[in-house]
Amino acid sequence: MRPAIWYGIGLLLLCSLWMPAKTPLTPVHVVQAMMLEEEEPALSQRRVAYRIDVKLDPDTKQLIGSEQIVWQHPGRKPVHELYFHLYPNAFAEGSTFLKESGGTLRQDRMDPRYPGAMEITALRLPDGTNLLPSVEYVQPDDGNTDDRTLARVVLPTPVYPGEKLELDVKFHVQLPKVFARMGFYGDFVMAGQWFPKLAAYEIAGQRQRREEGWNAHQYHAHSEFYADFGTYEVTITVPEPYQVAATGRLSAVSEPRHGWRHWTFTARDVHDFAWAASPDFLVEQRHYPDLGTDGLTVFLYLDPAHQSAKERYFRITRQTMAQFGQWFGPYPYDTLRIVVPPPGASGAGGMEYPTLITAWDASIPPSSWAVEQVVVHELAHQYWYGMVATNEFEEPWLDEGLATFTENKMMASLVPEYGRLATLSPILEPKPLHLPAWEYGDDTYASNVYLRAARVLSGIEAVIGEEKMMDILRTYFQRYQFAHPSTEDFLAVINEVSGKNFNDFFQRFVFSERMVNYRLNGIESEATGQPGQYRHRLHVSSENALPQTVPILIRHVDGKTATVMWNTQNSAEPLVVEGEAIAWAWIDPFFSNPMEIHHVDNVYRPVHEQTVATWAARLSYWLE
Repeated sequence: MRPAIWYGIGLLLLCSLWMPAKTPLTPVHVVQAMMLEEEEPALSQRRVAYRIDVKLDPDTKQLIGSEQIVWQHPGRKPVHELYFHLYPNAFAEGSTFLKESGGTLRQDRMDPRYPGAMEITALRLPDGTNLLPSVEYVQPDDGNTDDRTLARVVLPTPVYPGEKLELDVKFHVQLPKVFARMGFYGDFVMAGQWFPKLAAYEIAGQRQRREEGWNAHQYHAHSEFYADFGTYEVTITVPEPYQVAATGRLSAVSEPRHGWRHWTFTARDVHDFAWAASPDFLVEQRHYPDLGTDGLTVFLYLDPAHQSAKERYFRITRQTMAQFGQWFGPYPYDTLRIVVPPPGASGAGGMEYPTLITAWDASIPPSSWAVEQVVVHELAHQYWYGMVATNEFEEPWLDEGLATFTENKMMASLVPEYGRLATLSPILEPKPLHLPAWEYGDDTYASNVYLRAARVLSGIEAVIGEEKMMDILRTYFQRYQFAHPSTEDFLAVINEVSGKNFNDFFQRFVFSERMVNYRLNGIESEATGQPGQYRHRLHVSSENALPQTVPILIRHVDGKTATVMWNTQNSAEPLVVEGEAIAWAWIDPFFSNPMEIHHVDNVYRPVHEQTVATWAARLSYWLE
């Protein structure tokens, strides 16, 4: 997910740096259905399978659905209970999500007149056993009894290792007015986290877990998602004029009947399924045979307000997926869908789902470079969220930090100033990165989980070099795709590939809130005996600095400049230079160290004798 924090900082500074040409759009209202091939080799463990039928009521903005779930027990101990995520209940009064967020997320505000909710109306085993009476809402994170985003279901008999459990579920969803990834806006619908979804079951040793069990958390203001990989077959029934974008392959579209049409999508080796629908989508597609494992078809669902940006969406998608394939490895799916929400539906924008992303809503100018920025960020999530699939509840930095670092690398190749601006982004209150999402406040989540995390990764790159850093990310992706790794797994890859020990680095910068700070505390100058020449002692210090050589730019009063190099390990001794009187000195003037967050004390301007005399005269005048 892309936070709004960057747009106010960067848009005004860079919008004119890169403006691809506009291309007229020819609307296309028919999407060609793609038939599924024979069963393909599994890329993941496929612990769960969903078969879902859902119908949109366009008048009441409700979803009426049924699902058949098959879950295979991956562990070694009998399982006596299940946990379901009921995410739409986050938009009901009293929820933990609304209490923590205050109904505001990414500068978007929920309309209290249109709350959301989910109700499981039936839950049965194949033999007809009714499990609905055993459904219990639980709140393991905060004890808020008004929160209904997580439910426990006690089973009449345990599920033993290796066995499969089959469930039949019926449910209703009241969509909120679009906010925080889901809802409606006019005729537009964004269905993200919209169905009763089993929690992830972790085996012993996975993510350093000592004992196997469910990983089940409530839906918090800043938490995103975590689930097991599996397969989905989903049929979506919508009014005839609607176009539907969804995770996976479009396997069938029915002929219109009584004003309705059925859209069936199938997805394998994914851990979520999302869809969007609108009668106003302008649908385009491009096939790129050189992308992915065996070619990639990109579908673009444009809002009419962004029809002039069509070629830019396709161009940045092709460039980015080609680059990511070189950096990390090929994209294994053959479809990718990009949804541009309508103006005003910003709550649906800037979000990632398996094989589907949403761009920023069409209220941003079609000529804005934010078109590219948001697409790049969400495509980065296709790797770190979609395939590596870290636990976004408990370790959000592993996904958002890597996505932001990857975004910065890609955007800097297109807009050179982008990398410098990323280094200058404000981090006013550093927090440890290895925190669960709900332990951050509104003012610390994005600045740490996105920005500080990316800068810590850039700090690693500054030590080992870009080539080795990309080797680390490639190894990490290829080793842990479809595997749900942890921070410790990532650290082990860094140590292995770099040939260095970053344990202390992680203790300082990941597991605590530390960052680097350079400070120029003062300059002492004394005449050397030569006319106009001085011996200057620069009192420099550093906090949490790694062993590095840092440039200091010195400007003399005659306008000449000189650069001296300072070894951060020699902070105890002043740095001695000789020359003309100094007008000012500046540590790291080109912001080469991404780990530093307090640049204001990097500059020091000495007060010279003439300046002292001038101010003394003024003070004497004021006092008379």
